[in-house]
Order: sequence, then structure tokens, then C-alpha cells
Amino acid sequence: MVVEPGEVVALLGPNGAGKSTTLWTIAGVLPVISGEILIQGESVVGRSAHQIARRGLALVPEDRGLFYQMTVTENLKFRQNRRDKTMSIDRIVETMPGLAPLLNRRCGLLSGGEQQMVALGCALIANPRRS
Repeated sequence: MVVEPGEVVALLGPNGAGKSTTLWTIAGVLPVISGEILIQGESVVGRSAHQIARRGLALVPEDRGLFYQMTVTENLKFRQNRRDKTMSIDRIVETMPGLAPLLNRRCGLLSGGEQQMVALGCALIANPRRS
């Protein structure tokens, strides 16, 4: 699988096909059994999940990975890249206007679709590498 700069990729397949395993392995949560994972030409095999995330990888987990007792704003602030605040909550709302009325609501009170928007916003606010 090759993901070009600027692409957003979805991995689809039937239950049990290895979609989650593949994504968790790329993200560094599971160990690589064979093959190689390169981010901008550099191998990340053996690196921890947080080291891989710092290289620019963003993953929206199947369970959304939200803190359900926290508001949308709190979830976004928690995920914001501390070293590079180029991506702000305002920019996320500009990209996904549907989040604007939800910012002060707890994530546990949102619909599934609204939670998915927040999860995507959390991935984007981490400012994944786009080039």
C-alpha cells in the first residue's frame, strides 16, 4: 500500500480481513511481523506509537478514541499539536462547520456521526504531515 502526500485513505474489507491490525501496525501500536513501513522514505519499524505520530501520522480509530465526559473543545485542545499550533480549533470548525454548534457539548451526548466528526477533527488538529 502506498499513500501519497496529501491523500486521505480508508482501508475497507470484510470482518476479519486484517484492516484494524494493519492500521494499528502502521501506527506502531502492534509490532511489525514482516515488511516495512516508511514515512517520507524513513523506516518507522520498531518505533513507538508516539514517535510515529510525531512523524506526521494521524489515525482515526474505529472506536473514535474520544474522551466522552469531555466537551468537543476539550477533546480538540487535548489532541492539538503542542509544538506546532498551525492547526487551530477555528481552522477545524472552518473545515467542518457542523462542529461549531457542538463545541461546548460533551462527546458522550453526541450522535455517532457527530462523534465521528469530532474524531476526524482530533486527527486533523494534531496537524499530520501533508507533504
